[in-house]
Amino acid sequence: MASDVTNDGAGFTIASGGSFGLGHVLFDVAPGAAPGQFTLSFTGNFSGVVADRNSLPGPSGSAISVANFSGGTISVSAAPEPSPLSLALAGMAALMVAVFFPKRHRRTS
Repeated sequence: MASDVTNDGAGFTIASGGSFGLGHVLFDVAPGAAPGQFTLSFTGNFSGVVADRNSLPGPSGSAISVANFSGGTISVSAAPEPSPLSLALAGMAALMVAVFFPKRHRRTS
């Protein structure tokens, strides 16, 4: 749950010119996405400025504008998958074990 209040309710002060991490943006990548680096940029709504829709409350409850959203890149790497040859060899090995070492049934009386 997002909130503008600290856990203890006391808040904290950011010095003039200082920076503060407001949050993290998480992305889901489609299973078939091509690997590589992709550029990320934030675009606004209505007036074209993303900061128009985001703010932090000041000590008196008045909004402090958040005017700097930085873009970046997202790196997508390929997930390693076993080769068809290794899967075939593993299947043949399992089949050989099943044929040459069948389960022995115990007799119970």
